[in-house]
Amino acid sequence: MANFGKINEANVVLSVLKVDDKQLLDGDGVKQESLGQAFLENITGWPANQWIWDYGQGTHPMVIGSEWDSANQIFWPLDPGMDANGAGVCWHKDIPEKRWIPDVGDPPELTQEEKDQNKYYLWNEQDQNYKLTQNPY
Repeated sequence: MANFGKINEANVVLSVLKVDDKQLLDGDGVKQESLGQAFLENITGWPANQWIWDYGQGTHPMVIGSEWDSANQIFWPLDPGMDANGAGVCWHKDIPEKRWIPDVGDPPELTQEEKDQNKYYLWNEQDQNYKLTQNPY
């Protein structure tokens, strides 16, 4: 099964649909994104060029709300520093590393002991600092 993201004019993923791989196969048995796009346009009416095949090309999975970056061929997750009101730490996209970078800098490196204990750093907006946190799972 192939995952296709339905994107709007701002390249934001609105929904994700699965398409049977056989819908993508050309006459030589090679998967073609354009065939999946045409199939989805035919059954949904949404323009073919606004369906993006996520074939695992990026470091981030395609999810509803993520942004398709056609120039760099990746899906960007939502800005991790923003809350529902648009407040929080400012982050910027590091294109070469394909990840969000907080403007305050990365959290401290975890020690091996902290990694073994499933700890991680979480930004504390109130204190404006990283807090070492225990993973509850």
